[in-house]
Amino acid sequence: MVHGTYYGIQYEVKLTKNIDFYNDLLPIWMELRARIEMQKDIKSNNYKLIIIPYSEFNEQLSKNSLFTSYVKENNSVSYSKPTQTEQYLRSNKFAIVRQYEKLIRNKANLPEPITIEEYTKLSDEMQKLKQIDLLDKNMSQDEWREFDKKYDEIYIQLQIQRIIHDSEYFDEIKNLHKQLLEQVTFDEEQSERIQQVISHPKLDGIISWHGLTLVDGFY
Repeated sequence: MVHGTYYGIQYEVKLTKNIDFYNDLLPIWMELRARIEMQKDIKSNNYKLIIIPYSEFNEQLSKNSLFTSYVKENNSVSYSKPTQTEQYLRSNKFAIVRQYEKLIRNKANLPEPITIEEYTKLSDEMQKLKQIDLLDKNMSQDEWREFDKKYDEIYIQLQIQRIIHDSEYFDEIKNLHKQLLEQVTFDEEQSERIQQVISHPKLDGIISWHGLTLVDGFY
């Protein structure tokens, strides 16, 4: 069996509350005569509906130069983690777009951007932590726990601040994200399917967001 990573674009509807398969989703399937997948959204912990799965856009994207660059860069970055610096990460903008989709887009409570000086200090501190030998016998178990806690705190902070602390760079990432989504177009059947789902009485008042989104995963 072949294993790998897939990248794609799909159309999702995010819900404010969970719905019942038999009472809510099945009637929509029957009216549309189409299977609409329901998944748990890890960001909100509510359910989302996949109206157009990424597989339906594969043909459009397979020879698209912009999306091909997105896939190649993200694959490259995923295999070079031990040598990554802040400069390297910020220069790989397609990889940052992927992080923007996962961590920032649709996030309600973003932290305040830090200053360039604060960001530089934070990234320098992370590089020092990365250089610590994980097999250092001089550190006690308690010291390693403190190390892990500090590392995780800085890592999480950098994931967000790397993108938002520089407003010009942040705008560039958002524009690149928008360009990637614009690489797919809907046919008539897909457009009708979207409208039928988002206007369905079973979903009245419980749709928080709907639109195209970048997705990836393992197969």
